[in-house]
Amino acid sequence: KPLGNRPVRLPGQVLHAALQEWEFTELQNQNPELPLYCQGFFDAITVGFPRKSKELGLPRRPDCVFFYAPLGHMVLFKGSRYFVLNLKTLHQEAYYPRRLTDWTGLPQGTNGALTRPDGRLYLFKYQRFWRFDPMKVRVTREGQWAKDLSWTGCSKIPQNNNIL
Repeated sequence: KPLGNRPVRLPGQVLHAALQEWEFTELQNQNPELPLYCQGFFDAITVGFPRKSKELGLPRRPDCVFFYAPLGHMVLFKGSRYFVLNLKTLHQEAYYPRRLTDWTGLPQGTNGALTRPDGRLYLFKYQRFWRFDPMKVRVTREGQWAKDLSWTGCSKIPQNNNIL
């Protein structure tokens, strides 16, 4: 904790650990029966891809990146466009980028995705989700992931969640 009104410079790991401890304490005080991930906003971070996006001709700081089984390739969303990367050649597929409007019903700015065992793709943006049916090529459901998706284990979450 800083002494007086003087700013204190902390190494990144120390600051990160302090913020995590504070967040954990604050969230546990809100609703201790629920997992911590149920009590905040959805955000996703991925690591370790072997190349920088600009080396592959892809935009920096994508909104969302995921493997899309119907194409057998990685899909990257950025703003109003999407890109398709062939994972075998690590080259962008021909005829891309295209407009995100191809993904009927999906808004811009989704920041995470996962595929369920039934093949449906769920895309997330903070507390909202959109279920995308690859066979129908459109969004078939949307809502608040913590409240509406029972498989998250968060359906007991209170309606008002304004801690973050």
